[in-house]
Parts: sequence; structure tokens; C-alpha cells
Amino acid sequence: MKKLKLLVVDDDAGFAKIIKNIAVGVGIEVIETDDSRKFSSLYSDDLDIVVLDVFMPEIDGIELLRFLSSKNSQASIVLMSGGDKGILHSVQELAIERKLTVLGALQKPFSVTDLEDMFAKHVSRPQPNASNLAATPTMADLQRAIERG
Repeated sequence: MKKLKLLVVDDDAGFAKIIKNIAVGVGIEVIETDDSRKFSSLYSDDLDIVVLDVFMPEIDGIELLRFLSSKNSQASIVLMSGGDKGILHSVQELAIERKLTVLGALQKPFSVTDLEDMFAKHVSRPQPNASNLAATPTMADLQRAIERG
């Protein structure tokens, strides 16, 4: 089985390192940066998960979502922020409107278990292949389909 690959972008280097350690602890290969300007050079189509801080200097999480959308990224996204929950929810809606797969949004500080649960969501998510194309959709899939019309 292929090892999952994750890219974490958070302007707080210490926080990015914590996320890396959690992901590595559950068997995920991790690329990390505290400089959002490096995102485009670190991004690759083989990423499985992208963890983004919404509020960063230079290039913020919203701009990075636009980049992911322009690349038709198939990576699952975990949004995080220390800011207002309402803004975090709005950014999540924006990502969904741009046809990105959002595993969820975490308000900082969050627990290790919260992040591990996000990673587990990705692992349990059916991946498109010939054997599961007719799989029963999850509630999240149905909600996303309704929202997308």
C-alpha cells in the first residue's frame, strides 16, 4: 500500500513541526514549510493531504486554495486557524465551491486526536477505482453534491 503524502503550510514553524510529528506518528510522509511563498514549489500532484493555515503573511490560505483549484488538485484539505470560527467556516465553503475536497476545519488550538481523526477520514474515504465507482456515497458526499447542485 502506498504511503500517504502530506504537505503542511503554517507560518508558525513550531506548529508546523507539531503537525508533522503527529502525521509521521500515524505513518504519513510529510513535507512542511512555514513560508507560504514556497507552497507552489513544494506542491505536487501526488499529495494526498494538504494542511493549510488560513491566516498567514505574504500568501494566505485563501490564495493557496485558489492555487490548488487551478491545479485541479485531488488532495484532501485540512484547514486550520486561530481566528474566528465563522471565517474558518466561510473559507471551507469557498474551498468546496472551488471543487476541492475538504476533510474539515480545525480551530487552533486543537487536540492531537482532532488532527488524527482528520487523517483517518482521508484513509477511510473511498478512492476512485474500478471496484468502488458504484460505492454508496457518504453523508458528506451527498451534502457536497447537493451544495454543488
